[in-house]
Amino acid sequence: MSELTQSEYYKLFKQDKVIKDSKRIILPGKQENIRLEAISTFNKKYTYTLDIGNAHIALKYKFQERRQGIIFARIEFDGNHKNPEYISDKVPFGVDSKIKSLMKRYSEEVFIIKDHIHIYVEGYYDKWAFPLHEIIDYDFSNQNERINYKNKMELFLNYCNIKHKGTIDVPLNI
Repeated sequence: MSELTQSEYYKLFKQDKVIKDSKRIILPGKQENIRLEAISTFNKKYTYTLDIGNAHIALKYKFQERRQGIIFARIEFDGNHKNPEYISDKVPFGVDSKIKSLMKRYSEEVFIIKDHIHIYVEGYYDKWAFPLHEIIDYDFSNQNERINYKNKMELFLNYCNIKHKGTIDVPLNI
């Protein structure tokens, strides 16, 4: 898989994107997954895949000529994960200061049945994860699960600069 530099990642990630051919998104229920395509409004050759399951939402940049993808951001709901060790010499040039600070704070952190978000870091791909509230500023604790899932989806789309003018529906079997 080809790797992006940190500056290439930021350039692509910050571009505005739109979901292709979808006026209505019906979020998947238990044991289901859906895949949506998104395109850059800056340059239509930049395409992205949005993979959505009832335990995760992930945005991948798709290299059309190689049919490979790099995960830019991924939310895991009630997931488990262990971060790598923070080694200052291995942090790539250009990593934003907030992410660098979070990498130090959450070095070798273990998430057990906890919402967290994976962020692309050059040299690590999506191996770094942080508590959702550290990246997306919102309190999910006072909502029922169905609304919470929809709000997380909306906030993730916003975080990833993905515009969607249609509706987002949550299934009853979640």
